[in-house]
Amino acid sequence: MLLICFIDMIVVDGLVLLTVRGELEVALPFASFALVFVPLESRLEAGLFILTTQRLIVITLAGLFFIFQKNSKQLQKRGAMPLKWLMLMSLVWLCLSTVNSIVPGLSFKKLFSQILDYYLLYYICWRTITGSETIHRILKAMVAALGVCSLFGAIEVYGFWSIKSLFPAIT
Repeated sequence: MLLICFIDMIVVDGLVLLTVRGELEVALPFASFALVFVPLESRLEAGLFILTTQRLIVITLAGLFFIFQKNSKQLQKRGAMPLKWLMLMSLVWLCLSTVNSIVPGLSFKKLFSQILDYYLLYYICWRTITGSETIHRILKAMVAALGVCSLFGAIEVYGFWSIKSLFPAIT
């Protein structure tokens, strides 16, 4: 639990520091690194809600996005959001399946999770990224995170130890 709080604190502090020093676009590669690198077991359970580190990253990015919004003139040049109709069809399907679910409460949580984890992050990236250099930095951060995960994987295989043993088991 203490390790999870420490990881969450480092991630949130890093995102805020990078955004305050530059802009949100500078923090996106770090967010991508953390999204790929931090295991799914890094989560805090608070009653009905589960706060994963990934969800905390998205919530932090959303807060920073609304606090440090960019000039709207540049955003008007972009035109319509790509994939918006596909995302809308997906949301309609998710809503229909939630209404027809045997366990509507759990389905609503999944619907809310889908919107928060995927569509909000997509929207923030679409509104924030201004050039292909940022996309290259994001992809490099993802590859770096996978490289670090591979090193931990090699240690796990040859050391007969698992990094997941540091985190509480998911039930």
